[in-house]
Amino acid sequence: MLYLFSDNAAAQTKNMTIVQFFHLFVKSTTAIEKIIHRFPEPGHNFLPCDRCFGVIEKFLKKKDYVFSPIKYFKYILQASKSFFTIMVTQDMILYFSGHYEKHFKKVIVNDIKERFKISTYRLFQYSKDNADVISVSVSTGLSLFSNFSILKMGENYPTLQPSSPVYKTPLPVKNAKYKDVMQLASNYVPPDKLEFYRRLKSENIAEEATAALLSGTDDDDQADD
Repeated sequence: MLYLFSDNAAAQTKNMTIVQFFHLFVKSTTAIEKIIHRFPEPGHNFLPCDRCFGVIEKFLKKKDYVFSPIKYFKYILQASKSFFTIMVTQDMILYFSGHYEKHFKKVIVNDIKERFKISTYRLFQYSKDNADVISVSVSTGLSLFSNFSILKMGENYPTLQPSSPVYKTPLPVKNAKYKDVMQLASNYVPPDKLEFYRRLKSENIAEEATAALLSGTDDDDQADD
């Protein structure tokens, strides 16, 4: 049995893609019979990862400047020997929602005409004993569940992991944000640390003045203290 605890954050951990993934995971694996995923009440939880964030924040307070993501990555590694850190690249972000979309219901109603409302639930249970449904509860402690079938009728369930990335090209920065970032970079970032900012792309072609502002010296993140 696998127990999971997550923040009640829709964008990261409490969404239909996560629900679909765990539903398929229990169906496809032989290693785990049941997954119980709890979402404590907002503001009333403290997870082990929060302690890690505190360690990182304390370490960063000793540093005057951080000019690039790669430097953040290096500082996180230095903050604790126990951290296992991966520098995420765009090709690692796979298109799970698109991969699952056609196989799962968009509107989910159970046998007693109860509509599935993901935001109201605090506990999700996925079990091989009842592999065709997921069980949900509005409480993390009570064993009062509602059951829902989320796969479309007659659909063969998809493979657990998609092969396609979400994005095939670098994402552009919104024009207003791009201008703000470039202005701050020109004012506060040393010329030899500008390479990351030069690689950013706006929704439109960068204005000549902005491009000229950041032309010149090459960056070397390795040279940061």
